[in-house]
Amino acid sequence: MPQIHEKQWEAISKERHHKKGLPGIFKRALGDALGKLREDETLLWVEVAQLKNDNGVLLLTDKRVVVNCKGVLLSVFHSFELKDIDTISIETKRLLPILVVTSPGKRLEIGCAIETDKTIEKITSAMAAAKSHGAPSMQAPSTPSLADQIRDLGQLRDEGLITEDEFLEQKSKLLEQS
Repeated sequence: MPQIHEKQWEAISKERHHKKGLPGIFKRALGDALGKLREDETLLWVEVAQLKNDNGVLLLTDKRVVVNCKGVLLSVFHSFELKDIDTISIETKRLLPILVVTSPGKRLEIGCAIETDKTIEKITSAMAAAKSHGAPSMQAPSTPSLADQIRDLGQLRDEGLITEDEFLEQKSKLLEQS
């Protein structure tokens, strides 16, 4: 389980106590969800959540969104890697605003009881950070010029790694290709 700084935990707990308090089901779901976080994750945000009729918690880390809800009989756990999330939006077709998260082949509707707007803002910000850090470079690998390739062959020849005949053969092939 990742280290959660005491001040960070106090701030999360204090914020939730001031607004709605922490019902027992929330505490159990939170404990379970924290236990499923990876060592390399940093906890950024906690939100009370609901999936269908099950109450629980949404955790935002620097790497993913985790939703853990505890029902009477079952626990429901969902995880979305931030870099894989396609869209995140709010729907208001029920009493609670619904946070909708989609990724390839997956859609999850999460009722957020306290601060849906702030939650979506934090997730969006974390998604942008995750995608910018993990984004592959868009530059194509550079191909050495013909002159550089011939120069490299000459260096190999001068260092005795290839013979004069091999140098001339490879140089001819390069000149034919251009």
